[in-house]
Amino acid sequence: MTRGRAFKAGVWAVALAVAAWLAPSSPVHALDLWMAARWTAVGRTVPALNLVWIVGAVPVAFTLAVGLGYFRRGLWALGALVVGSAVEVALKHGVTTPFPQTVAPPPPWPIWIRALNPSPNALVHRLAPWIGAAGTVAHPRILHGSFPSGHVFRLDLLAAAVWPRWAKSPYLEGWTVLTGLAVVATGGHWAWDVVGAYCLVRLLLTLRPTPPASG
Repeated sequence: MTRGRAFKAGVWAVALAVAAWLAPSSPVHALDLWMAARWTAVGRTVPALNLVWIVGAVPVAFTLAVGLGYFRRGLWALGALVVGSAVEVALKHGVTTPFPQTVAPPPPWPIWIRALNPSPNALVHRLAPWIGAAGTVAHPRILHGSFPSGHVFRLDLLAAAVWPRWAKSPYLEGWTVLTGLAVVATGGHWAWDVVGAYCLVRLLLTLRPTPPASG
């Protein structure tokens, strides 16, 4: 890695850390509430925005990453998803923020959203019969906040993997705004969660081993 790329990676790592530090603060929460109050009405009138919870779901995103690795003969997207998802869960465990109020979508959206987006606590509960005595004890809450948005992170990363030139153009920022507005409008995330997702994606893109020659 060149010094320039190492410096950029450091900048994005610091940006992500600062965003995580600011996430529970009162000014940021006030901004989040202001954004939510203006966009959740859009989520109620445009149910198609819930598509972000399907395409950006973990099973769908990882399936697409495997497909990209097979057809493009590279597993960078899959590896970045694994590393980024670990960082996402760690931040959601360590950064305590209030959860936004979800905008109830009309049928059949709830069926698909619940099927593709089980919470970690729900997974532990389902696996309890197969994990022996550990399944009989109370499990601590795994996620203490919504920062950063995993769905925006996954959709941004996949977009940059499919169209590598997006990483060096304003298209990625535009895509982040679109997916970010979708998760805010549907009540699944705060606007600041989108900022964290963008910083995480930029950090991983900076750490990409070899920049693509075309895309």
